[in-house]
Amino acid sequence: MTTRISRKGKRTATAPERRELFWIDVLDHMPDDEMNVLIAVTDGEGCEVWTGFHDGDDGWRYSSAEKVVGGIVTHWMDFPDPPIRKGAGK
Repeated sequence: MTTRISRKGKRTATAPERRELFWIDVLDHMPDDEMNVLIAVTDGEGCEVWTGFHDGDDGWRYSSAEKVVGGIVTHWMDFPDPPIRKGAGK
């Protein structure tokens, strides 16, 4: 958590530093095998976001271990950090 000082000299807490998340094209980089990530699955008409993993030479699977069929995984992203409760770490 970062702290800033207002113009009146009062200390106020600001949002904690967070890592930047972005979609990664599977043609540019793949996640580690069997690492659960968010996946963007397109069927040519639209795109849906699911959780899933890449199973080595066996291709993409949803988190339930069911194979991704009827669509193509085009992008993936790490999960965001979990939320921080107010007052945590005091």
